[in-house]
Amino acid sequence: MEPMAIFFGLIMTAGVVYLLASLVLGGLDFGDFGGDFDVDVDVDADVDIGDGDVKGIGCNVIAAFLSGAGFMGLFGSVSGWNPILTVLVSLLVGLLLSRIVVRVMRFVWSRQSNEILTKSNLIGLRARVTVNTPAGKIGEALVEEYERIKYPMKHIVDEALQKGDTVEIVDVIGGRLHVQKVESA
Repeated sequence: MEPMAIFFGLIMTAGVVYLLASLVLGGLDFGDFGGDFDVDVDVDADVDIGDGDVKGIGCNVIAAFLSGAGFMGLFGSVSGWNPILTVLVSLLVGLLLSRIVVRVMRFVWSRQSNEILTKSNLIGLRARVTVNTPAGKIGEALVEEYERIKYPMKHIVDEALQKGDTVEIVDVIGGRLHVQKVESA
């Protein structure tokens, strides 16, 4: 098998494996498996729960791009297409598939009518930081009050937060939690 086909096959496999794992496991938090490694993905994903708008990119959109681009690249490589045409078509298919995923996510989020997603219910709750977050960057927090839901979050003081820190939600703007670290007693 030629190197280009192997390359595209690996890209496709990575995307498909992540998508399947996120469907089965509800997202990947490698710390839950008892590993000593920490995975921080900062893609500045922003999901505006209020009106269903999706800004930025998230891991599922990246995985959809990898799956689509990898599949088309593998198909083109095995079919004997020109390498430049293969790369261009695979990028186009990857972009198209990731755009479809964003549209589907918008549709799903716009149909959610769960009362716990309201701003007034979230303010004042405590959450647990799920990834190490550098100062001024977007991180992720897990709210476990009603049920376990992860939200994008940002510290209001622009301090670094560590995985496992407890934070209090002081505001919700554009679907992003604005939090303040709760000092341990």
